Amino acid sequence: MLISSYIIQLELKSYSYKVDLKSAFKSAGLPDSTFYRVKNGQDMRLSSALKVSRALEELHQKAKESFNENTNAS
Repeated sequence: MLISSYIIQLELKSYSYKVDLKSAFKSAGLPDSTFYRVKNGQDMRLSSALKVSRALEELHQKAKESFNENTNAS
């Protein structure tokens, strides 16, 4: 069995939600340096991965709501 790293899981979620991963790190309150360290192969803490995952979900939800508002306003 292959276990995906946190960053791979987050990249897949980011892609499927069409949300920029770096924006999710920022929204989660993590510094840019953490994003770049993780992208360059450094391990990520579970607590940080969960924060980014939640941020991805929140940004995705906001984008959906914004799209719906714009669609209904037309």
